[in-house]
Amino acid sequence: MFKPNPSSPSDQIDGARTAKRESTTRNPAKLTTVGVAGGGQLAQMMASAARHLDIRTVVLDPDPDCAAAQNADELIVGDFGSADDLLGLAKRCDVVTFEIELVDAQALALLEAGGYCVAPSAKVLTTIQDKLLQKYLLADLKIATAEFCEYPGQTRLEMPYVWKARRGGYDGRGVAVIRDQDDIESAPDIPALLEDLVDIDKELAILVARDYCGNIVCYPLTEINMDSHAHVLDMVVAPADVSHDIVAECENIAQMIVNQLDYVGILAVEFFLDRNGKIIVNELSPRPHNSGHYTIEACATSQFEQHLRAITGLPLGPVGMKCAAATFNLLGEFHSVDVPRDPELHAATSGVFVHDYGKTPVRRGRKMGHVTVIDEDRTQVILRANAIKAKVSIKAAT
Repeated sequence: MFKPNPSSPSDQIDGARTAKRESTTRNPAKLTTVGVAGGGQLAQMMASAARHLDIRTVVLDPDPDCAAAQNADELIVGDFGSADDLLGLAKRCDVVTFEIELVDAQALALLEAGGYCVAPSAKVLTTIQDKLLQKYLLADLKIATAEFCEYPGQTRLEMPYVWKARRGGYDGRGVAVIRDQDDIESAPDIPALLEDLVDIDKELAILVARDYCGNIVCYPLTEINMDSHAHVLDMVVAPADVSHDIVAECENIAQMIVNQLDYVGILAVEFFLDRNGKIIVNELSPRPHNSGHYTIEACATSQFEQHLRAITGLPLGPVGMKCAAATFNLLGEFHSVDVPRDPELHAATSGVFVHDYGKTPVRRGRKMGHVTVIDEDRTQVILRANAIKAKVSIKAAT
């Protein structure tokens, strides 16, 4: 385990300038060490995928026992919101990426100014980590989204509507449905936006990957079910049961977004399909995403491998599905029957894959793992996943 020595802001800038002179001949095809800001389960699964590509991973996280510490080649104990610690990460890697939007985008921009490779770019993170700026991006591209306005400000929407924190919200945090004046008065006093409440028929998501040369691949469109207790993604079914026209529209939107952003890496685009059959973009996530965990077992190239391929200059991999798949999260204390944390569960049932992230402690609503079920038949995969979901959870080690 490596912990960086602190450096002053002036040392940081000088170091970045030196790096800029040294990196002028950097070839993306030769990037073999990836730095990941954030050490959660996404970094953990990214590090596992990296081993198959002979890519070395260095993770930056404040928790020495973070999930990614189990799989990464090196762990730097530090703050991914610190410019100094991010510089320490960059100095040990060929390219820096991130698995959480809470990373300091200004610090990443400083790294880029110093010649370090960051993918997706600091500009991308600046835009996407602020949900209001996301909305403006979609509006500029004339992509349909729920009507919105900045809050506090001149509220022109009628209740009920959705209140969203502009920054820092994830896994149900920073989101609330406002139905009356008491709800809005109880909302946190932070920069936010308001959105019309969409009459949703289905929630959908697509993963799109783009490399340095502008090559793009889209994964199959997936269908999302949300957990009514924790307000987080509960189950993903791939492929989605929608028309070819809907799939084509979602793919076109995803490609438009990554091209506009000059994006490098994997991006998740979440959609609403409303009761009138209209596609509306909900949110963007500039990293591997919960909706893409099924790709590990069900697709020719997992989302984690694809992200690494894109940011290191390797050719993008094929994205075809081998079979239908359903993935559900294991949330702390929300499932009634406990099963031991046993690696043998991975092979206990044909077509069932249990991923235990090894997190401690188990907390209510915390993502402790996920289960993917694969089957040739889409209907059967849903039935099997729901039956298993009713029986399993991850409990704390005894």
